[in-house]
Amino acid sequence: MPAHPSPRPPSIAAQLRTAESLCSQRGKRLTPTRRKVLEILLRQQRSLKAYELLDEIRQVQPGAAPPTVYRALDFLVEEGLIHRLDAVNAWTACLDAAGEPHDLLVICTQCGAVAEFSDPVLSRQLAKKVAGAGFVLANHETELRALCGKCHAQACHSPAH
Repeated sequence: MPAHPSPRPPSIAAQLRTAESLCSQRGKRLTPTRRKVLEILLRQQRSLKAYELLDEIRQVQPGAAPPTVYRALDFLVEEGLIHRLDAVNAWTACLDAAGEPHDLLVICTQCGAVAEFSDPVLSRQLAKKVAGAGFVLANHETELRALCGKCHAQACHSPAH
């Protein structure tokens, strides 16, 4: 079965309503700061580093400090509303938070764009290979670094090539 990208995401307002609903069902609270961090990630449609998020938050909360953003990020990751991207030390919104879990994330190392995929067969094969090497996967998501089509085209047409 081939990997399928996530379907076109719903509007930001719909995604925020879904996040509110999921948190409420779980007895959790999507505070204004958590909501704003999620909204920024949804609006940017790419991965962002913590200090990029902090700069955005400070536009509405001038006194915001790094722990404020990191606490919000930790909560949003824990609730499955965003992804922590270890490969690029950044975060991105989960575009289908109420849907099936994503086991493959492809991250453009140039612009930060992210594609979410689910391919259980490939993930099982990968887990089997990892186990054969004497390891156990610590995370259900596998991150792949790549260049998106736009960045690849720009790289191919740059004077350095």
